[in-house]
Amino acid sequence: MLLKNLSLFLAVSMVLVAYWLHEPIPEEIEEKNILRITIAILKIIKVASSISAAIGIDSSINTFTSLCKNVMVHIPSDDTIEIIDDQFDGVPVRIYRPVQKEETTKELPGLVYFRGGGFATLDIDFYHSLIYSIANETGFIVIAVEFRRPPEHKFPIPFDDCLTATVHLLRNGAEYGVDVNRIAIIGESTGGNLAAAVVQRLAVETAFPSLKAQVLMYPFLQAFDFMTPSMITRELPGYLTRQLVIENWLLYYQGNNSGIEKFLSNIHTGPLLKASEYGDAVDHSLLPEKFQKELPEKPQKNFGDEKMSDTFEPTLLNPYYSPLLALNLEKLPVTMMITAEYDVLRDDGFMYAKRLTQAGVTVKHEHFEHSFHGFISLMGTSSQQEAMTILRKFLLENL
Repeated sequence: MLLKNLSLFLAVSMVLVAYWLHEPIPEEIEEKNILRITIAILKIIKVASSISAAIGIDSSINTFTSLCKNVMVHIPSDDTIEIIDDQFDGVPVRIYRPVQKEETTKELPGLVYFRGGGFATLDIDFYHSLIYSIANETGFIVIAVEFRRPPEHKFPIPFDDCLTATVHLLRNGAEYGVDVNRIAIIGESTGGNLAAAVVQRLAVETAFPSLKAQVLMYPFLQAFDFMTPSMITRELPGYLTRQLVIENWLLYYQGNNSGIEKFLSNIHTGPLLKASEYGDAVDHSLLPEKFQKELPEKPQKNFGDEKMSDTFEPTLLNPYYSPLLALNLEKLPVTMMITAEYDVLRDDGFMYAKRLTQAGVTVKHEHFEHSFHGFISLMGTSSQQEAMTILRKFLLENL
């Protein structure tokens, strides 16, 4: 009986994997097979995570995080980078320090890195190879911050952790061999949200050296409008969808997905808020004309749940929650924005790049027309290698 059940399980698993591997992928994506395999793996992990939660082994979020980093392909480490786990004022960090060929007291530029993977899932172990590669490529010291995660730790706790770690480095950089006058922030996906928020907060701070640059890789930047052109037309089922983005925002906001239907319909913001200067900050006119034409009709602003909007407004309009909604962007440092065409978050990046430019900030925007969200973490692909070359050049020129 056991053998029969096992055979049935394997047969069903093979059918599911075969089906998942044939998930429709846009022809224009260069690394279709890699994305298809990634989607299949993610679906298997999500099933396993649900089972783990159902039988009481661990939460689905913790299981998902653990399984993802176990299947992640890691590049081999060598003796060129020293890795140290430490704490900055109680916030766990991992320091990647290039090994100097000769003894020297010369301080190196520092990069503070905030990981992606959704606010609630993944950790710096998953991004180890990418962070290691950045340190190797640039010769700079990279500090990866392990911020606390929702649902247990909602906004502003993850932001506070990232801010605390960054301030600690600005105050004590010499202890770690970092030149405090040559520090940049890098954030990927949800880490891009945290990076943009920390940079905005420190832009008005005069007690520390100014940050030299920020790098935002396909960032989460606003929870105001979930019907941008890319939200509607660039979903990749099984990978990153509009609903998954909203789930991440809600976990960060309230620790659960209650009321998600209204967020999916953009009812969470009322007509008054949609017509305000905050609505202007996410107006589709900020996008290239070809993106605006992806939707058949111009979006309406005369609808929404005013009561729900009033409740959400204090958090939504906080620029450290939704950095795109900040009204004053003039003092921000030189910025590199990296976006991908097949990404529901594409338009967040484009709108922020446009608004930064309008505010007089120097912006280098690199758009990867044949790539998808998260491609920079897929080590060794052509798009990833191209992005790393561009990133290295930007950092060397600006730090």
